[in-house]
Amino acid sequence: MHYSVWHMKYTIFFQPLLALVAAIVVSACSGDNGKKETGASENIYEAQSTIGPSGGVLGVTDVESPLHGVSITIPPGAFSGEKEITIELPESHEDLPLNYLAAASPVDFGPDGAVFDHPVEIVLPYRDTDNDGIIDGTDLSETGVEVLFYDASEKSWAALPRSGLDTLKNRVTVAASHFTLFLVAITPTGEDGDDDTDLPILAGEYFRGEPEFYEGALILKGCINRKGMRCGSPYYLTVRYFGGLKPEAVIDRWPTTNTGPKVTIDEDGTAITFDAAPFFEKVKRSGSAALWQWQCEFNTHTQLVNFEVLDDEDVTVVNGFYPEISVLDSGKVHISWKFDLQTYFSVGDQIVIAFEAYYK
Repeated sequence: MHYSVWHMKYTIFFQPLLALVAAIVVSACSGDNGKKETGASENIYEAQSTIGPSGGVLGVTDVESPLHGVSITIPPGAFSGEKEITIELPESHEDLPLNYLAAASPVDFGPDGAVFDHPVEIVLPYRDTDNDGIIDGTDLSETGVEVLFYDASEKSWAALPRSGLDTLKNRVTVAASHFTLFLVAITPTGEDGDDDTDLPILAGEYFRGEPEFYEGALILKGCINRKGMRCGSPYYLTVRYFGGLKPEAVIDRWPTTNTGPKVTIDEDGTAITFDAAPFFEKVKRSGSAALWQWQCEFNTHTQLVNFEVLDDEDVTVVNGFYPEISVLDSGKVHISWKFDLQTYFSVGDQIVIAFEAYYK
């Protein structure tokens, strides 16, 4: 018996989540890059090289790699003997503090935990594809980017001081004394961000980016439930089920990412509740999420094994699966995914809900 998921914008028929495994082999320095096998397991690196005590340089040069532009320079005398230096994209990483947003993909350098007698130089790119000085998907200046590293002993992220910022190539440089997980991130206000609470917010203004005008009139953005309007830049809630008791939920600027902060799923397993202020500077400046009109819809990346997804705008009675968004009395935003039919998550299922808001 097949069930239907209604109230969706796109048509998807029984699409189980497909595992995409990309093996990117990058040339660097004087060593061999590619696969490293240890027993029965196999790691696929973005870059790999054996470097000795005389030092060397390793970088990801493949433009198709999500880590393109990442490089490390190891000075002479940083260590004795030889080490196999690797650069890879981790499958997941520890939760970021809620007041940080990822500005790039996380990077894992190996061998994990390696300590150096002299600091190594690490160059990390960040997302600004149009080179407008603003981190992609935000209204935050690139001058506010920071490099965080994961301190396993403290089980928390810490910031490294920048030693360089190249705004032409969109890369930040730091010196590190040991290997761990590194990530370029930014706070909602950024170093040069605008936290002036006196700046007015206009009725109809989109929750992200600066307001735009045409002949003196505010250009309205956001096409979720506002058909015919100019689309803005929504955020995405991605809920994945990997097995275990509950799915995992992440909020980020891109769908299906795992680099954004995790949010807690409610006890019933069908909703999240989160404080919007740490994510959205405008919401924080306005004083309350309740002053904004929130809207949501499913994204095409939603894939469920046990449901058939239909596009039928004529349906008047929703019988299946649909998202809702609201602001609770506490002022927190509540996003739910409804199951009207008795069902269950299967391993590999994922729900992706796009959401946005405009000022009332």
